[in-house]
Amino acid sequence: MTKTLPPLAPAESLPGPPLYVQLQLIFAATNAPQNVPSFVVPPGASVVLFPTTSTGVNAHASYIGEQPELLGTTGSRVLPAGADVSISLPVDNTGKIWAMGTMGDGVLVVVSAPQIG
Repeated sequence: MTKTLPPLAPAESLPGPPLYVQLQLIFAATNAPQNVPSFVVPPGASVVLFPTTSTGVNAHASYIGEQPELLGTTGSRVLPAGADVSISLPVDNTGKIWAMGTMGDGVLVVVSAPQIG
């Protein structure tokens, strides 16, 4: 006889502490793809990228994608320079994110989730 277990609640509704992690990437060279440091994104958390360095907003647009060879093409997303812009990416690990831009500019990656329960 097989015992049937009750279905699990969606991960987004399971009790857990809040999460807020920042990863900063500064472009070492112009138009050279760089990989974002790896961080495992828990279920229910969001990943948002901002066009900024630790000292200010980027001077130029950046390219974001999951394949370095597609950066700067229609296979990537543009992250415009500006204080009021950001893009979200549905990834389970920030190490899957590649970015490219102008030397000295950067990308701030924020992984966050609210406290539940």
